[in-house]
Order: sequence, then structure tokens, then C-alpha cells
Amino acid sequence: MVKAGIIVIGSGIAALKTALEASKHKHVILITKSKIRHSNSYLAQGGIAAAISDRDRVSYHKKDTLEAGQRYNKEKAVEILVEEAPSVIAELIRSGMQFDHDHDGTLMLGMEGAHSERRILHSHGDSTGKYIMEHLIGCLKNSLITVVENAAAVELIIGKDDSCIGVKTLDKAGKLVTYHAERTVLATGGCGSLYHFTSNSQTVSGDGIALAFKAGAKVRDMEFIQFHPTLLFINGKAEGLVSEAVRGDGARLAFL
Repeated sequence: MVKAGIIVIGSGIAALKTALEASKHKHVILITKSKIRHSNSYLAQGGIAAAISDRDRVSYHKKDTLEAGQRYNKEKAVEILVEEAPSVIAELIRSGMQFDHDHDGTLMLGMEGAHSERRILHSHGDSTGKYIMEHLIGCLKNSLITVVENAAAVELIIGKDDSCIGVKTLDKAGKLVTYHAERTVLATGGCGSLYHFTSNSQTVSGDGIALAFKAGAKVRDMEFIQFHPTLLFINGKAEGLVSEAVRGDGARLAFL
């Protein structure tokens, strides 16, 4: 049995950022069923949105987000998202994250679907997710976080008061390892790779949702599956996505 203060299951931006923040106060073990670079976050291209330009406002970002979600969104969650976005971007930059700049050193802000202002930051063009992940992986290497790869979480351990007190994992050799922790965080993503045509990483197969459901958690809004709306389709196979930035800058889809 292995003990930790906090266990984080997953390997995307949410998992890495949670682990880094938690490690300021507790010993953290980060567990992923494959490699740390195998996630939807690493594949994300379009960019990251924040109302940071002089002409933009947090209120505009909120309005755009609610309208894009047909107001099905939880308004309070949207408020937190748009209000904290500028400070999160500033923190990333302070910690060494490099976003794209124009010739005079000004941050380049793109326009994408559903946004009324240019507020999309990119890194190395359309490799934003990859470079944010590489930045966070670099921070991870400089921390005291223990990273366990190729270990699939197979069962959450539930205590007498119905709280999660750990997780059981299975490695590629079939070895079962039990981890105990004060807190366990699931940051495993959705289940998009269950579909035949998808831009999702093959590791995004609903494991975390199933773990939580089996342990007694309530799940909701399961009809929302993350897909990119435009894939490059070659010889009957989805070979990658056509970035949202293409439509944001005026391209039109043609159905032949």
C-alpha cells in the first residue's frame, strides 16, 4: 500500500495544474493509465480564451459564452471561468509559458467561433495545448510530485463515511497496487474516443466517469460529448482536425 496526501488521476492540463497547486501543501501522486503526454490537452490546437485586450471586457466574454451554450451553462461557473481567466493567463506567463507575439512584442489575439472580440491566445501557431502541457510537465519535473505512468485506476476505495480514501490500480504486467490518500481527484476527461470518428485521444474512454459512477457518484449531462466539429477525413479515416481558428478568421465550410 502506498500513501499520499492527495492522489490526482489523469494527465491533461486539469490534472497537472491541480497536482501542482495541491503539491504546495501536500504530497501528491499523479496517476495516468498511459503516458503523461497522452491526453486531449496535448492535442488541443485552437488556443485559450481570456478577456485581456484593452477593448475586451469580462462581461463580453461571459455574454459570448452563455450565448454559445444556449444558456444551458451554469451561469456562476461561467462567471468564475471568465473572471479568473486573465489572472490565470498572467500566472502562466509569469511562470515561463510562451504565447505568440507580433513583431513589436504584443500578445497576438485570435478570433474564433462564438467570440465577439479577439481574445484567443496561441502558442507556436496551432500547438497551444502541446506547449501548455510541455510547460506544465516542466513544472512537474521541478516539483516533489510522484508521477506514476501506465497504471490504470480500476476501483475507488470508499471509506465508512462514504468518502473516497484511495484507489486501486493495475499496471501493464497485471500487478495490483493500492494507494491511500486524504483526497482523490478525478481529472480523467470524457469518453469521446468511444466513437469511431473522433479527434479525441484514444485514452479518453470514460474510465473516470465509470469509476465515479461505480463508487456511487451521480453523473449528469452525459449527452454532452466533446468533439471537434471539423475533422480532416482521408481515405475513410479521421487524420486530424481542421482548427477552429480557420473558421474564426472567416473560412466557410463547404459540403460536397
